[in-house]
Amino acid sequence: MSFISGSLAVVVALIAAGPVGEPPGVARGIKNADRLTVDLTLKDAELAACAKTYAKGTDIEGLPCRLAILAAVNNKPIATNADVKARRDLIADALAVADYTSSLPPGDSPSPGRRRARFSAHGRACGIIFDGVSALEAVPVGVMAYGEARQVLAAGDYRKKGCECAQRTTALALGADASADEQTRAQGVLTTHQCFAGGAFEVADRKGPGTSFGAGSADTRSIADASSPAGRLIAMSRSRSVEMTRCTDKGMDNGKVTDDKKLSTCACNVVKRWSLPFKKDDPKVEANLPIVEGTLHLPVVVEGNVVTSCGPVAGSLVGR
Repeated sequence: MSFISGSLAVVVALIAAGPVGEPPGVARGIKNADRLTVDLTLKDAELAACAKTYAKGTDIEGLPCRLAILAAVNNKPIATNADVKARRDLIADALAVADYTSSLPPGDSPSPGRRRARFSAHGRACGIIFDGVSALEAVPVGVMAYGEARQVLAAGDYRKKGCECAQRTTALALGADASADEQTRAQGVLTTHQCFAGGAFEVADRKGPGTSFGAGSADTRSIADASSPAGRLIAMSRSRSVEMTRCTDKGMDNGKVTDDKKLSTCACNVVKRWSLPFKKDDPKVEANLPIVEGTLHLPVVVEGNVVTSCGPVAGSLVGR
């Protein structure tokens, strides 16, 4: 009897502690990723710490890279019921990753590197959830997968879960010693996906490594509060900047635009593949999407949740 009681106590403790590891679906999902997709994805400077070791196990340090590749591999429209089920399973894996990373006790992530990996992985898991919701919502009426997609969305309540996930990411930011800009990006996800019913952002300004946080700057707060439709589109563009790497490789060299036409065409093709954060009956949206922050942008117009005008690239880097 005591043995049974002891075993039960262990089981209860494990359940209370949350998932015990990375879901196997992550490894399965990236197993057949093509080399080009992997290489382009891992060019993101934020993934430098895990770019060479991500495939050597299921350690928390490599999880941000594995999730980034998983997101890139699955960045495609939904056309069939099988696609719907695959995206539902992907969202389920992302939710499991978020639960796993957020439930790690402090003693399991003591080093700055592990805390930052935990913060980054959690944010990327939330991104996969939101991308999945957007892809399911974008399935048009008349396509075979439309009914299945609506059923999955209704049953899963995934947008609410994505918002809860993103809110937890912002809570993990301070423990990761995240900068004010990193906190802004994390909280900007909440704005992009309209998770707030009101209220203001709370962005802490890091004064130095390991020091306390104070009030954020006016500029940082103004970025974080970009809740307009154009602001949401710009925030989405920033979160997917790695997808523009192939375009800048083609049309730029040594920080200068060498072929603005090629760069514009490539960048517009990337944007047109996104599942946009709008609805068909939303008003017309015009925005300048940053390609190189502050110096190069891509003008776009979205009407009825469709990109109706795109390019050419503009900014101080053009014509230099």
